[in-house]
Amino acid sequence: MSEEPEIEDIKPPSKLKAIGFGLAIVVAIVLVLGFVGQISGTGWFGYRSYLYGQGELYVLNKGMEPLWVSVDGRERVEVKALNAQVVEIVGGESAVEVTDKSGDVKGRYTVDARNSHAFLKLTDDDCLAVTRLDPFYKGGGNQDIVIEAKLEAKTRVWIPNSKNVVWPRKPFPKRLSAGEGPGLWVELVGCELLNDDKFLDAYLALRLEERVKKAMGEGKKGK
Repeated sequence: MSEEPEIEDIKPPSKLKAIGFGLAIVVAIVLVLGFVGQISGTGWFGYRSYLYGQGELYVLNKGMEPLWVSVDGRERVEVKALNAQVVEIVGGESAVEVTDKSGDVKGRYTVDARNSHAFLKLTDDDCLAVTRLDPFYKGGGNQDIVIEAKLEAKTRVWIPNSKNVVWPRKPFPKRLSAGEGPGLWVELVGCELLNDDKFLDAYLALRLEERVKKAMGEGKKGK
């Protein structure tokens, strides 16, 4: 009696191997997505945007030469001499590098803005006063000046903890945005005024009344 030929067993692919391969693909995709957020400055998986929102960094250059700023390693942005530039930032802690035309580093700063705009002054020139705007937009006749902060010449970084900010030389809004923090006006002033509250209040009151009336008047014309 002849022997029957042996038949090799054909085994299906291991389910565990298939599952492992699928998990490896998923993990690879997750890591890629997380890394993209990291190199873009938003943190792993963009967590900074979710937790702290986005805002703007107002960069003031009162020097006689242009400078460049880079936030979290992104492309440099020029800030012209005696001028200012607004740069988008992601909430949380950002690393800001300042360089000159040739790329030499002139300063490095840490900006920690959480659901807020931020301010950066590139030189030790000029002082600024920050005034509350909310009373003037609520109306009700003459209002007292409320100084929120005094930014001395040496001050480089300031966080207003608000997005309702009117930066120097920027027009006043017709209204403040609800839920965006207190209304604040940042104005360039002579450093000597920071030590004289009476004259500082008088100067700011005059400028503020004019600018708020102008904003409200433009708002009425647009109706």
